[in-house]
Amino acid sequence: MNTTNGMNALTWSLLLVLGLIWGGSFFFARIAVHYVPPFTLVFLRLSLAAVALHAYIAGRFGIYDLLRAHWRQFLLLGLINNAVPHALIFVGQTHMGAGLASS
Repeated sequence: MNTTNGMNALTWSLLLVLGLIWGGSFFFARIAVHYVPPFTLVFLRLSLAAVALHAYIAGRFGIYDLLRAHWRQFLLLGLINNAVPHALIFVGQTHMGAGLASS
């Protein structure tokens, strides 16, 4: 077993794919804000992510009891970490390019 910390071809490939996905999201967001208002776009994007996350964790890990007990904290965390930053980025992308927004 190789325990070195060097990056092999698979690691570099995964990093490249991650970069394409990350950069592509800003490119497509720049196009989308021309047709859909920024706050609607944020709502749709985060709703889709919430449904996908719910489908992934459905019934696993016994997490629903924890979510029910602390839903206010999770809502605040989601607003601060996801909704507000995405809204600000999408509103900003109505005035600037995708390259600057991704920086």
